[in-house]
Amino acid sequence: MTRFELLSILDRSKSELSAAEVARRAERIDRPFKNQLRTQLSRLHRWGLARRRWDRWRFEPYAGRGAFVYRITRKGKARLRWHNSVQKST
Repeated sequence: MTRFELLSILDRSKSELSAAEVARRAERIDRPFKNQLRTQLSRLHRWGLARRRWDRWRFEPYAGRGAFVYRITRKGKARLRWHNSVQKST
């Protein structure tokens, strides 16, 4: 999965998504894919294309576990628009 496919999944979402939810939307749930996905999401965060925050109540209350949730930033939307325009012109 390329970073632009990942950005388009985050862009289509109405709310923040965890890595597991992104994997479900991509219809791939194997462990190596999830590990690669977490790496790609953290890179998008490092580059400023996605916002990340810790949601401690993501799964169920008092479960003792949380998850990082991601959403696309303005910079990420601009990069996605640029990619889509380049794809249309070629």
